[in-house]
Amino acid sequence: LARARLIEALEEQRRERLARERAEREKTRRRPRPRPAGVKRRMVDSKKKRGAVKKLRGRVE
Repeated sequence: LARARLIEALEEQRRERLARERAEREKTRRRPRPRPAGVKRRMVDSKKKRGAVKKLRGRVE
């Protein structure tokens, strides 16, 4: 009984370690990925709109 629990605990630790390593690999793989074209286009559009709004602000004479 104790041996079975020990084996199960060791297997669980191994599974957790493998899952952590896999998650770390995926994280490093995704990190340098560029933004998708649609996301970048929306971001640039919002920046242009923001710039246009700021240009409308002017000194009141």
